[in-house]
Amino acid sequence: APPHAAKAGMFAGGLKSRASLAIGAAVAVIAIAVFALSQRQTADRTSVAAAPDQAVTKVSDIDAAARQAIAEAGNSALSENDAASQSFAAGDQKTALSILEKLAADLEASGERDAAAAAYSRAAAVALLVDQGRGLAARRKALALMPQSMTAFQGLFFDTFLLQGADAAMRLADEAEARPDTSTDMRGFIYAHRAIIASDGVADFDETRRQIDRIRALRATHDSLVLEAAELWGKSVLAYANDDPNATIQFSLEGQALEPALPDDYPKNYIVGLVRGRNAQGDWVKAFSEGAEGLDARRKSGKFIPTPLLSSVCKAGLYLGRAKAAYPYCEPLMSQKSASGDYLNKVYSALYAAVAGDLGEARAELDAARALQPADLRADARSDLEMAETFIAGAQGDIDAASEKLAQYAEQVTADPLTYPTRRSRIATANRMLGIHAIKANKPLRACEPLERARALYLEIGGDIGAAKCEELLKAAACID
Repeated sequence: APPHAAKAGMFAGGLKSRASLAIGAAVAVIAIAVFALSQRQTADRTSVAAAPDQAVTKVSDIDAAARQAIAEAGNSALSENDAASQSFAAGDQKTALSILEKLAADLEASGERDAAAAAYSRAAAVALLVDQGRGLAARRKALALMPQSMTAFQGLFFDTFLLQGADAAMRLADEAEARPDTSTDMRGFIYAHRAIIASDGVADFDETRRQIDRIRALRATHDSLVLEAAELWGKSVLAYANDDPNATIQFSLEGQALEPALPDDYPKNYIVGLVRGRNAQGDWVKAFSEGAEGLDARRKSGKFIPTPLLSSVCKAGLYLGRAKAAYPYCEPLMSQKSASGDYLNKVYSALYAAVAGDLGEARAELDAARALQPADLRADARSDLEMAETFIAGAQGDIDAASEKLAQYAEQVTADPLTYPTRRSRIATANRMLGIHAIKANKPLRACEPLERARALYLEIGGDIGAAKCEELLKAAACID
């Protein structure tokens, strides 16, 4: 998944602002508003898989990041970058990596620290396709050369989490926090990363709150937009994880208002929380329109494209039944080539095929997804399969089967601690879609019960827009006057 269509900015060695932007582009695979989770979980929960509307960076993102890093190299006037671009285009990632590593080392030896840091970041993105150890080493070099760079820290932090798990990422945060020259802004930025791992990584919401409180304590003595932005980032993720879409949206809007004044080195991704919040509250129209606008603007400007944003926009478009309009945002999610991406790739392909009217293809893709489902897949990723089963059975007009699958889905998301906090918005969405499918199948009376459930759940979480949409459907089905 994203940054699928991301394009890197021009690299100019020796200019700190350009170097910072280059690092940000090269770490685009992990610089997302809510952050990277691996596709597998272990017994100690140090590495857990997430559904794509959670904070996901999948292994397929690594390929996208590498392509972006090489695109950046291709925009440079340096002959080494040009050679790396040609090697990568020819499928020779190892040679491209060696060229970039040598370039970075040469720049470092000549004293061009910022340019070297940017080159190491580009090398790291490519290295993850070839040698993950070399990738992490390059990330460490970039951070060592620019220890106050927030994007350099974030790149190493999220790659470490993706490849080695939460414990290793937290140890890295400990190291960065313990540096005597760590600025107050950087300290708050580190706390925000701890908060997000605690929330989206291991569902430890008490720890998330503790880290947000630490940012607040810094703000009490240090007037800083970066700290304010970091707190809003953590609060928006916590609100979303606890089924509070209105707070998610509010914190995201406040963060967006700060973005023009934030330094170039600070990742600006509040659109992710905004669109996720819109979907959770049942406002699929705004989720799609605002999210599509944000994605299109990012593509035109060459900014990276976060996985959760693509996922939220794709889903909103499919919920609205707009297969053609949703395709540009769903296609990257259906095109993953790595083994770890195949399962969710098939789930998205099945959902898209159902909305596009190819029910045979939808069934085949979903059967393929079930066959590929890893035994240790995290519960919220596993529940996506049951949601898709509900969706496809409903699209086929088999309301009995869809109702049965919905009950299984609701049981799953209610039983697991990772999905329990967001159970109401998840179950509301599934019930609303079942009601829509019942109406389309000319079985309006079968729409009444799921639409009533959806309306009640939306009202519980402050989703007045979703509740109003359910009421319109209830009237259309003659369930209420």
